[in-house]
Amino acid sequence: MLIDPHHAVIHIPHRELLTLQIRDRVTVRCLEGELWITQHHDAADILLGPGQTVELTRPGTAVVQALRPARLVFAPAAASSRVQASTVECRAIRLPSLSSTMALNP
Repeated sequence: MLIDPHHAVIHIPHRELLTLQIRDRVTVRCLEGELWITQHHDAADILLGPGQTVELTRPGTAVVQALRPARLVFAPAAASSRVQASTVECRAIRLPSLSSTMALNP
C-alpha cells in the first residue's frame, strides 16, 4: 500500500508490525498508544508515546511495531516539504503470540 504522508492516519493493533519503504524524509507522529521504530543501518531504536514525533531520515526500510494499540500519522519532514510529496510504502505483518512461538520451539 502506498501512503501519501500528507493525509495518512493509520491504526495499528497491539503487536502488529508495519514495514515502511521510505523514499524521502518523513515525520511519524504517535497520536495514541506506543510505537517502537527502527530504521535500516541505524543502531538506535525509537520509542514514541502519544504526542511524540520522530523524523525518519534514512531512505530504505523502517519497521514500526505497536507496543500498545496505536494510531499514527505521517507528515512530510520539514527538510523535504517541497512541492513534490514523498510517499511511504507500508505493509502490515501480524506477529505470532509468544505462547504459539514457544509451542513451535519447545
